[in-house]
Amino acid sequence: MRIYGLLFGPNEHHLDHIATLCSIIDIPLICTEERLEKMARRYYPSLTTQLILPNALGQKVLELSDALITCLPHALIDEILFLPQLLEQRKILSVFCHHGNSEKNMQPASLELLAQEKILLYYGQKLIEALKENKLYHQVGHLIGTGNFRLDYYNRMKPYYKQIADEKIFSKFENKKTLLFAPTWQEEEKASAILPKTIEIIEKIPKNTNLIVKYHPNTWNRLKFELEVLEEKYSDQQNVQFLRDFPLIYPILDRVDLFLGDASSVGYDFLVYNRPLLFLNFSAPFGQTVTENLTQAISQALETGAPEYAEKRQAAYTYAFENPTCPDQLKWAIHGAIKEELEA
Repeated sequence: MRIYGLLFGPNEHHLDHIATLCSIIDIPLICTEERLEKMARRYYPSLTTQLILPNALGQKVLELSDALITCLPHALIDEILFLPQLLEQRKILSVFCHHGNSEKNMQPASLELLAQEKILLYYGQKLIEALKENKLYHQVGHLIGTGNFRLDYYNRMKPYYKQIADEKIFSKFENKKTLLFAPTWQEEEKASAILPKTIEIIEKIPKNTNLIVKYHPNTWNRLKFELEVLEEKYSDQQNVQFLRDFPLIYPILDRVDLFLGDASSVGYDFLVYNRPLLFLNFSAPFGQTVTENLTQAISQALETGAPEYAEKRQAAYTYAFENPTCPDQLKWAIHGAIKEELEA
């Protein structure tokens, strides 16, 4: 069987999921954007990559592979490969790799697309329960639980990633408590709301803290000019860094003391460390929703660790992520499901 990963288009937010998975199960990753292919080579050292531009993708994929693992739904892959598949009278099997626990991914429209998958790789029970609640669970073909394979991979590669994170981020900070502001992306008409919120946070964080601002790549794509202006405004503020072109998340979360955000999947990723989360314009049982006195809320959470949420943080993490499947078992499970589908 010839299996490839596929990162199609400018979907940088898929990179850490699909590149890590490809590294673990030892398959090549096809990228259609040169910038992301270079990023994949830079940050995932054991990964084999191949750049295929979109206009050549369909024919090349049919020549190279029997199955693709991707963070795009089967319906979209079928659309992308429609003409080459029609001409060759052959279908490529697509395998869906879940790309985070964001509340957006749990909406009915997203779940209905997942119900069409023949093979679905999922992080944990949170997605399974969402499928069941929407009466879609039995429509999915093979369901393969992966657990938090990105965390497992990071822990095995920690010295390498610590050096990268030092060079890119932490060597530029003084030795202070570090906050991460990582909001999810909003639809076009709501996207600009992130600008005043960012200014408020920068102005109100305690003076004895550092702040990493990590927007969703889609936010950078939609508000590039405005965010560059904002970045320039605070360029002399040594305790604030705007981080982009950096797909890795666990090398950051491992060294962050507090998460600021909303429905972003990064908040769920952060739960493994059982450290405080503060939510802005969003509520969740495992963190405090802050509507006023942000400076005080941050200081108090950093001082105490918000122990009143500790058990809820642990429970939410266990719900979002199963125990990681060992690399060999994960590889066998995926290969077995693909083989069964191809022979059906």
